[in-house]
Amino acid sequence: LLMAEDNLANQVVGRMLLARLGLQVDIVDNGAAALARLAGDTYDAVLMDCQMPVMDGYEATRRIRAGALRGINPTVPIIAVTAYAMREDRGRCLEAGMDDYISKPIRVAELRAALVRCGLGCELPAIGEIPAAPSSDAGILDPRTLHSARTLPGVNGPSLLPELIAQHLASEPAALAALTESVRDGDLPKLAEQAHSLAGEVAALGALTVRDAALELERAARASDVGRVQHRLAALLAEAARLRGALGRLKLSDS
Repeated sequence: LLMAEDNLANQVVGRMLLARLGLQVDIVDNGAAALARLAGDTYDAVLMDCQMPVMDGYEATRRIRAGALRGINPTVPIIAVTAYAMREDRGRCLEAGMDDYISKPIRVAELRAALVRCGLGCELPAIGEIPAAPSSDAGILDPRTLHSARTLPGVNGPSLLPELIAQHLASEPAALAALTESVRDGDLPKLAEQAHSLAGEVAALGALTVRDAALELERAARASDVGRVQHRLAALLAEAARLRGALGRLKLSDS
């Protein structure tokens, strides 16, 4: 498979989930790089993030489906992977020519089902989602996503979860500072990109309240609604603080 995804956390999670299904994956970080890789190699399917720098997944898919690019199979199955979860977002993916759609955080059972629907994966192991123990922070952190990250092998250790937490805590201060600066400067296009990137990153942790707050900020920025941008930024900062507290409690309970 080829995975086009610009967020490091989601690249790591995607690679580990596909390995769990016994699949090999190459990863690129934008749509233009995906086209270049497809022109040189043959893949059974593409996992295509929708919002990426250089060229987004919608444009890359339209170019693939046009059939005018030398060496690229215009019928290669393409599965959209996006932080959005609205019906209209699915419609936009299908309109661009994508075959199926899964939302972040990626869950192994949903990923397998999408591959099967695209005519692949008939020999893939049938892996169901294992219910996770309830938590007092379940409203902040999705227990199923945490359980999945905990049971996946890490890059440098037996579990991926501590690595995702460490990566988030290291990158979060700069990410929030950049959002605040973009609001202060009135740079709404940049703000929208930054908010979307944060939404994708925290989805890998199952931080759904922060993800949703970041997506609301992105929507306000794209609508050029300055008043709503201020309100949504404040809401995002509050949810980010709640997430830090939840992660602190999670690390204590896992120690």
